[in-house]
Formats: sequence, C-alpha cells, structure tokens
Amino acid sequence: MKHLKFTYVDAVTGVPVTDAPAANGPAFPDVEGLEFVWARESQYPTDAPEFFGICPDDSFALVPGVIDVIGQADWEQMQRDEMRARVPKVVSRAQFILALLELGLLDDVEAAIAQADRATQINYQERLEFERGYPLIATMAAVLGKTDAEIDALFMLAATK
Repeated sequence: MKHLKFTYVDAVTGVPVTDAPAANGPAFPDVEGLEFVWARESQYPTDAPEFFGICPDDSFALVPGVIDVIGQADWEQMQRDEMRARVPKVVSRAQFILALLELGLLDDVEAAIAQADRATQINYQERLEFERGYPLIATMAAVLGKTDAEIDALFMLAATK
C-alpha cells in the first residue's frame, strides 16, 4: 500500500486547488484505487485542504493533486498528531462532568476525589473549566488507570456536551 497526502483538484480540468480554485467543483486526484482515510481538519478553514489516503502499490501516484507519497510510519505519526490536535484544550465543568457521567466514570472520579487531600478536592469541586494539560487531569487518569488516548476521548466527548 502507498500512503498519500493529497488535495482537491478541479473536477473537469484536474488542476489542484493549490494552483487555482476548483471552478467546476472539487474532486480527488485521479489515482487508481485511491481510498480517503482522514483529513487534516485541525487546519480548517483552508482553501487547500490536506487529505490522507492509501492506494495499491502499483498505482501511479505522481498526478496533480498528490502532494506527497509518504512512508507508512510517517503517515501514521501524522495521523496521531492530527488526532491529538483535535482534542479540545479546555472544556467547561458541566461538559466535563456530563462526559464522565456518559462514560460511567463519574462515580469513580468522585470516589477518588473524596479520598484525595483537601486541596485536590477544592481544585476539582471549584474549577469552572478543565484543561487537558492540567496536572489534576493526569493524576485522575493515573488513579483510574486511564491512558492518554482515553483522556483525549473524554475531552472530545465533553466538547460535544
């Protein structure tokens, strides 16, 4: 499998949107077997979106609109970086609590906070916003045995509340 970074091309002329607007509507580049996998949404809004996909090894990929053919490891790292960039940095207290409730973690978090020192209890109870990088979040994650990816998912869910 080839791993590609690409952008839209004009649906009729095939000219990449990096060179001119897609006056006839956008299309993906003409690469046999091209499958879209993810987009760099953290850069939106943009006139020239970046997409990432795969195609068979024998597909000719040096066509207008294909920005780069990337090694699998680099492609996967870019995807991890993009997913991390999408995680909200801050959510409100209500959003955080509702996400904990939905994930079935609220009782466990409140039990852990009840066992914590008074400063931690006040910090949790009086905080109006929860920041992804705040030490209290890392401490709660460790106590509950949650990974960074699980905490990222919590913040992404919280942002929808």
